Amino acid sequence: MAFEMLEEALLQLKQKRQNEEMVEAQRQNAATAATTQFAVIKSEVLGPIFDQAATLLTDKGLFAEVTDQENDTTRSISLKVDLSTENVPGPQGSLIWSLLRCPRLT
Repeated sequence: MAFEMLEEALLQLKQKRQNEEMVEAQRQNAATAATTQFAVIKSEVLGPIFDQAATLLTDKGLFAEVTDQENDTTRSISLKVDLSTENVPGPQGSLIWSLLRCPRLT
């Protein structure tokens, strides 16, 4: 009787561990898929939009640059616009638009 109870407890522990490993694998797969999907959206949608905005702003005499941080862990993309002009009085400064890959869920 005691042996059967021990055997049942060990089986339950094994099943629990297998379930936890399966859930972790699914979570990692989902995180990888989300990262891949963001990379595609960034390169096919966001990158061209930011590039076009930078071009239009540069044509208007402003300094604009796109920073695409592929190797950064955040894999962010940013558009920095310098609003300062020497010919126009008034407030001056810069704007930065940044988009980050969604954080990993734990």
